Amino acid sequence: IIEIDNDKIIEYYPRNTFDKKNRFIKPKQKIIYNKKSSSIWNNTLKKSVEYFLVCVKKKKSFQYKKFDSNLDEALMIIKKMNEKN
Repeated sequence: IIEIDNDKIIEYYPRNTFDKKNRFIKPKQKIIYNKKSSSIWNNTLKKSVEYFLVCVKKKKSFQYKKFDSNLDEALMIIKKMNEKN
């Protein structure tokens, strides 16, 4: 479950969370993005660069599918943030 507001993107997981009586309860939350922190962008860029460098070092071909999916995910977050603003 993803919640987006003006300042934060929050993920609630695992989605199917139940109490001792087997009733649905709100899952624990993890803040994915906080407007006051640029950590999500730094971590995403860092992971992409690290993946690329590992491929180069091992002389492996670069998987464009992973690159494209990273771009799609970043674009989705940016679009959702722009819709809220």
